[in-house]
Amino acid sequence: MGMQYNSILFLLFIGIFYIAYFAMPKNFMKVAVIILGNLFFYYSLAGVEELIIISGTAVVVYIFSILIDNIYKKAEKAKPADLSLKKEIEYWNPIKKKSKGVMLLGIIIILGILVYVKAGRILHWEAVESLRDMSFKKIFVPLGLSYYTFSSVGYLIDIYKKKITCKRNLFYLFACITFFPIIVEGPISRYEKLISQFEKLPGFDYDRFCSGMQLFLWGFFKKAVIADRVSAYSGSVFGAIDDCAGVQLVIALFFNMISIYTDFSGCMDMVIGVAEVMGIRLEQNFQQPFLSQSVPEFWRRWHMTLCAWFRDYVYMPIARSSWAKKLNKKARNHFDKHISESLTMAIPMFVVWLLTGLWHGTGKPYVLWGLYWGLLMFLSMIFTPYIEKFNEKCHFKTESFGWMFFRIVRTDILYCGAATLATVGSGYGLHAVLSLGKRIFAEHRLWVLFNDDLYAYGMTAGDFSIAGFAILVLLAVDIVNYRGISIREKMAKQPIVFRWLFWILLFVAVMLWGKYGTGYDASAFIYKDF
Repeated sequence: MGMQYNSILFLLFIGIFYIAYFAMPKNFMKVAVIILGNLFFYYSLAGVEELIIISGTAVVVYIFSILIDNIYKKAEKAKPADLSLKKEIEYWNPIKKKSKGVMLLGIIIILGILVYVKAGRILHWEAVESLRDMSFKKIFVPLGLSYYTFSSVGYLIDIYKKKITCKRNLFYLFACITFFPIIVEGPISRYEKLISQFEKLPGFDYDRFCSGMQLFLWGFFKKAVIADRVSAYSGSVFGAIDDCAGVQLVIALFFNMISIYTDFSGCMDMVIGVAEVMGIRLEQNFQQPFLSQSVPEFWRRWHMTLCAWFRDYVYMPIARSSWAKKLNKKARNHFDKHISESLTMAIPMFVVWLLTGLWHGTGKPYVLWGLYWGLLMFLSMIFTPYIEKFNEKCHFKTESFGWMFFRIVRTDILYCGAATLATVGSGYGLHAVLSLGKRIFAEHRLWVLFNDDLYAYGMTAGDFSIAGFAILVLLAVDIVNYRGISIREKMAKQPIVFRWLFWILLFVAVMLWGKYGTGYDASAFIYKDF
């Protein structure tokens, strides 16, 4: 059994880790325990070769961050006093150019492995398990590659732009880059925020421990009780599309949507909870995305750290470039302000969504996935002001429950379309996506709901009952959180007997209803391969 976050081995690991961590009286000792935990966790999950690669990445990030910082510091010391604004700009221009060259070299080195892996997947090169098996047209994929690569690139760019202060302590930087809660599926962290927390690690706090473990348990519930159960059904149905009734396909699409959400957000809850116990706050990655009323709102709530990274390091640099400003100026000669700005923003938007698609996977399905979301975002940007004016003129009650419910369902259906492209398209080909769409309407066979055919694809009647109840609980929790109410904070104010009874019942539910089965091995999280 691998040390997945939802495995018994991981529970034993964090138990021993917490004892050692909180036993340390000094801050640097706590960081040392974190590094040892990082190395042990990564080695047990990935092996020594991948550990060498991520360690090498950390050293490269450290060296180039210091080189960029040294250029600025030397220039600051050598700068003549009382320079005019014009002279100061002239003084700094060649220095910024030099530091930019160093930054770009560092980024090329850091991105090299990721680009090679992505290119190899596009060209259908063979994936090997060891560096010893590497040769031309073979790729080796280190665990968590895109997560620590993106964070490292962002760190160098922010130092170059002087948005953050360079951290000159390799000890702390290495602890951040290899931090075990974020190494498998993120969130894509900003290292400067992590390092500032590592510099002032708190001692043990009982309330924080309980709060973190409660979030971990809730994430475990989402993964074991919901995701692993419903993914078995959707996977079986997608593998036999031509034999399934339309109603089974609709259920599989819904379960696929729920599976992706509970798997990924469940992992995020678990790792955020583990870090919270240590007194480290990680970035939120999900905020009830399936309650979104529009596509832009959905992507403000889904995989938030990835969206923020693409916004800051891809979208904004393109949108603020000189050629984008010239294009906007030309567009205004032919269109009004809203249309010209929308057309100008379309270029960086489609670049971002194409790259986002390729980040999730390779091949035509993921290119179409990216273009699909890019087109929806573009259409929303173009037509939203006109739709709002139309609704106002027609006196539609846009704040009514019915209208909001319609918008939520519409957004979720649009997500299902994208998820189908990614899951079915990448697994079985685009022809399978078309076949699925046809059969939903041509072979609906509603009577399947009332006979045993419904249970022929990996879920029993009992599984359906458990999944249905668990999804309703998930929906209720998301609605409460969407309204800005923290269930954990509310529970913390309840009498101790009621509080512990609630969490014990949740623990029992995970133990009894978790999808384990004979010869159980912790199911790997979906997003660990990105």
